[in-house]
Amino acid sequence: MIKTLSLVLAFISLSFAPVMAQEAPSSAQSIVPEQSCHQDYAKRRKQLVIRALVTPVVGAAVATLGIVIGANLGAEGNGGWDSLVYALIGGYIGVIATVVSELRTIYELIKANSLVKIIEEAHLMAGKRLEALKRYATRKLDREVTLNEVSNALTKADMSGILCDGSMRGKSPDSRLKKRLARRKEINAYLLRALR
Repeated sequence: MIKTLSLVLAFISLSFAPVMAQEAPSSAQSIVPEQSCHQDYAKRRKQLVIRALVTPVVGAAVATLGIVIGANLGAEGNGGWDSLVYALIGGYIGVIATVVSELRTIYELIKANSLVKIIEEAHLMAGKRLEALKRYATRKLDREVTLNEVSNALTKADMSGILCDGSMRGKSPDSRLKKRLARRKEINAYLLRALR
């Protein structure tokens, strides 16, 4: 079990090196104005990176606690082998819960990073994510949509603040950051409405 936890920790720490490297200011961030929602999306991405780095540490404590609780439950019964079996079950439950939580955090981090990049590319008026949004809008609207139209619509939404004020998700501006930020499906729906 210790080897499994060590492998999980090693994988997680190696997988976040590229994400942490992205935290350095890029040329796109210098183009994005201060009053844009880009700052909120970058803040959410940073929250998720911190959560992803802390989860294995908490998971080690949870697995240890699972082992102790399992051993105590087994000792209350017949003791001996029951205690060992319950300790192993408790430890594995702790490890599985940690891995599931970490995978969920990584999935959310990938989505948050994608949204940060979409906003940056909208201000730069170029990029592969913006091209994908253009193809999506062209397919859904049954007409040729230009990259400039997609970029202008997203930049307008970004600068007006509707991407980060909770209005696209039906939340109040006082909600937590993760509840206020528009997700990809709300951005896609807004884009289709704006380009009709």
